[in-house]
Amino acid sequence: MKSTALEIVHRLADWSDWAPFSAAHELAPLVPGVYLAREGADGELVYVGMAGERHGKGIRGRLTVYARGKALASGLG
Repeated sequence: MKSTALEIVHRLADWSDWAPFSAAHELAPLVPGVYLAREGADGELVYVGMAGERHGKGIRGRLTVYARGKALASGLG
């Protein structure tokens, strides 16, 4: 049986629970890390991103930039 990309990624690390984007940028941790995006609640994995320090805001800072619509050059924006 062939694994989906999402199944493979899930086996690589412990991940937080999924959250809709409208809530994710407020719930995300203030530390650097990796984040995943998928289409809909049970959709395909469409984006994997990495967030650095971002002035002490980590992943939350990166997702906040997306939420403000200022990341149009990125794959997720």
